[in-house]
Amino acid sequence: MADETTQPSEALPKGPSEEIILKATGPVKVVRGRRGRFTNQKMPKTVDITRMVRNLMLEEDTEDGQKKILKVFSNLYENAIMSAFNPVFDKLGNLVMVDGKPLMVKDAKIAMSSAQNAKILLERAYGDVPKNEEEIEAGKTQGVKVVMIPFPEVLMNQIVKEDRPREPLRPAFIEAEGFTINEK
Repeated sequence: MADETTQPSEALPKGPSEEIILKATGPVKVVRGRRGRFTNQKMPKTVDITRMVRNLMLEEDTEDGQKKILKVFSNLYENAIMSAFNPVFDKLGNLVMVDGKPLMVKDAKIAMSSAQNAKILLERAYGDVPKNEEEIEAGKTQGVKVVMIPFPEVLMNQIVKEDRPREPLRPAFIEAEGFTINEK
């Protein structure tokens, strides 16, 4: 009977095997080792991922013939120059007017988003912001300093307590006739 349940060694794959499990969220790839146990999946190299993303971004979009990278930068530019002021509407959806002009309120989320997009574009166009002269000089002149702090001659608190061993902790209440403490 033992021979019926065991599989011959030739039926097992020599290397890792891949299984694709179909779930409601989508297919999931599972890698199993030689004996059927789960194994770690090898991550692709960073260079390969970078090359793949570059090739993907340099492809032309089929809708308008523009490259994808140009569409990304134009979207960043449009978000960077977007105004952070929005008109105010009342409960019924009507525009609130003040002195014949719509009431405008600055939206902090839009302001932060446009500032972040502008920062990305400027860093990409001009490189990192150069350090000012103070930071450069501080990096040159100030290295690691070792400071020796001597023990103070006059203590702030003149009363010195001796370090004595404390009594072993005992329970505040117990419903027993006696107890022992294991001392090692």
